[in-house]
Amino acid sequence: MEFYRGTILNPIDGFNFELIEDGLLVIKKGKILFCGSFNQALLKYPQTKDIKKSIELIIPGLIDLHTHLPQYPSIGKGKGELLPWLNNFIFPQEIKFNNPSFAREVAKIFFKKLIKNGTTTAVLYSNSNLQSTDIVFQEAKQSGIRAFIGLSLMDINTPAELQYSVTANINNMLKLIDKWHLFDFGRLNFIVTPRFAGSCSIKLMKEAAKVAKDHDLYIQTHLSENQQEITHIQSMHDFEHTYTEFLEMVNLLTEKTLLAHGIHLQPKELKIIKDSGSTIIHCPTSNRYLQSGIMPLYKYLKQSLKVGLGTDIAGGFNCSMLNESREAVENSKYYRIFCDKKSKIIEKKNALWISTLGNAKIMNLDSAIGSLSEGKEADFIIFELTSNFFSNYDNLDDILSELLYGDNLKIRDVFIRGKKVNKD
Repeated sequence: MEFYRGTILNPIDGFNFELIEDGLLVIKKGKILFCGSFNQALLKYPQTKDIKKSIELIIPGLIDLHTHLPQYPSIGKGKGELLPWLNNFIFPQEIKFNNPSFAREVAKIFFKKLIKNGTTTAVLYSNSNLQSTDIVFQEAKQSGIRAFIGLSLMDINTPAELQYSVTANINNMLKLIDKWHLFDFGRLNFIVTPRFAGSCSIKLMKEAAKVAKDHDLYIQTHLSENQQEITHIQSMHDFEHTYTEFLEMVNLLTEKTLLAHGIHLQPKELKIIKDSGSTIIHCPTSNRYLQSGIMPLYKYLKQSLKVGLGTDIAGGFNCSMLNESREAVENSKYYRIFCDKKSKIIEKKNALWISTLGNAKIMNLDSAIGSLSEGKEADFIIFELTSNFFSNYDNLDDILSELLYGDNLKIRDVFIRGKKVNKD
């Protein structure tokens, strides 16, 4: 057994946290045996009596529900809004990712960066190349991270080096599903990934939806990120309905669908999304960087829509889900200032809850990860204080403020299934 003593921040239902000021986490064979106060632990584990009180902070591993691994070298590069940015900067970068040695180097660095920032589970896009995506899975395997990895499906309106026929896209998916889905008892998974309606034919989207249904897989795509994107897709596919109705028509809206961004949605679209059980993934940093708009997070939560959170590299420019949690709070302030003065500001605890237990629930993983409840797999982070001046945390808000806004907490160790994975 392993024992970890410190202040414990444990997510519970209702967008809230349990704060254990002097707690003990007990791990055995990658599972959590005990999470509670040190005094309670002494009754069950008398051998812990000599463990000294610690000012370390322990929280669950962070979960990122939307990011693009091949784009990592492009963080902060390029300019303009979404479509010209994709065409001029991102697609050329993803063509480079077709090179196996380059793909391996980027994937290796990317997974180290995620883990260094406390991300223990990531849902990500690869590019459209089978070999490169297989390499992404290989490097995810080596890193120890949990991941849902998607082959970006594209067959129209993108550079020839990134396009594949419908048949080739489907066959490549099936090869990756057969090799990698549910690998290592579900640590690695395949996710069906029609990139967005601007790069996929109707036939490809419908065939992708069929693969997802036949294999009971998650789906990820983009929705209503940018006004120009919406107009472009309506013109390209020659339809008069909303973007959401179009995705519904091609069978991509399911209880296991992740819709990145969802900024510019009409009321009837929100109803369709809610009725389908699909989830909107909020990417506040990227939304601002690409001048896409301000997503009304409070409005969506008030309407009981399922909402997750993701970094969206390289539109987002920081791999940290703590940063993205802070940006979700700040984004809600911008929305209140510029869009709706009656809208409420998201609380810090709500944002961090989404990045842990909330995102776990969206991926149907909350019975295994997302909190530090007994019986769950031991995905957790240990922070150390860089200044003793801030050692007297005595309430939840102080800790959340330091986690999301301060610079006196440093990630020391990251564990997945009880195994330390930040080795450098």
